[in-house]
Amino acid sequence: MKKILMLLTLLTLSSVTLGCASTTLSNAGKEVKILKHLSISELDSYDEVGTISCNFGFNFRSSSDNIKQCRDDLRNKSAQIGASILIIDHQQLGNSNDCPNCITMTGTVYKLRSQ
Repeated sequence: MKKILMLLTLLTLSSVTLGCASTTLSNAGKEVKILKHLSISELDSYDEVGTISCNFGFNFRSSSDNIKQCRDDLRNKSAQIGASILIIDHQQLGNSNDCPNCITMTGTVYKLRSQ
């Protein structure tokens, strides 16, 4: 019985720890700027690379922590594909599965046009 209780305790602690894994902003991700928009003149200098997204939640973090994690994840993904600008197009807090701290974000990423 003690072994079963110990095993259940370890499984519970493992699931809590996995649910709290965090995204660390990479050095390359730190170089990615998050902007509200690009002006018409700026658009002439950048090429659209693509669209990226993130989802965080169903954990023991606050909504603001999950928003930060999602933004860091988007910046890391942007850097991985060579982008230097991230425009967050959509952000939704909460979902229909009773998860008030869940966050979903999508963004469009751009890189400086080669001369």
